[in-house]
Order: sequence, then structure tokens, then C-alpha cells
Amino acid sequence: MELSSRKASGSYSDPKGLSGPRLEGLIERLSEPRFLADQPAKVTLLGATSSPESTDVEGILINVSHGGMGILVPRRLPSDAAARIDLNDMMVLGEICYCAPHRNGFVIGIKLHHTLTNLSGFLGNFSNKVGD
Repeated sequence: MELSSRKASGSYSDPKGLSGPRLEGLIERLSEPRFLADQPAKVTLLGATSSPESTDVEGILINVSHGGMGILVPRRLPSDAAARIDLNDMMVLGEICYCAPHRNGFVIGIKLHHTLTNLSGFLGNFSNKVGD
């Protein structure tokens, strides 16, 4: 995961144009420091009864903290929805705390509940043990 050592605040430099008055206001109200990120993320709404096309949303992880993350997505997602977020070699389970319009999309805030990392290493070790 690419992280910048710069804290996200209303005054940070934003080369991709992800900041704006609405996003800056949200970031300033967060209780933990946020660090900038730039990584593809797949958000899956859990418990949804509709088709995978409407529950799976591709986005970009834009910031992360100890207890949460911000993801830029192309459409509005419901607040208070349980979600699974897939990032490279990591899977996160959390809750969408907010969804705010931002330029041509929306920024969702995720409260983290569970995080699994090094999934490829785990699956490789598991398959080796099953094969023995």
C-alpha cells in the first residue's frame, strides 16, 4: 500500500485533485491523524440482496488511519452499511460511516472492524499444508 507521510488536513498538497471544501471539512473533524494513500480498492456491500454489479464498487483508497479509511467511489453508497474492502494483499471489514459528494464521485468513510493482511502468504502456506 502506498502511503504518504504527510498528514491529511485542510492544507495538504493534493496532486490528484482529491481535496475540496467538503472533503477538507470532513478530514478536519476526524479524531485520528490520516495519512494520504493512492491505491485501487474494491468495496463490496455486505448483506445486500441485489446483484454483484450493484454491490461491488471499484474505488481508490485516498487516506488511512489507525481506525478508518477514506475511499473515493463513483456512486453514492449507503451510510451504516457493512462493507468488505479488498486492497492488494489485504482484506478489511468495516462500516460505511459517511458518504459525501466530491467532484465527479463520492468519498466514503470506513470505520475498520477487522483487517486481514498478507493473504497471499497465508493462502500459500495453507495450500502447502493441505497438499502434504
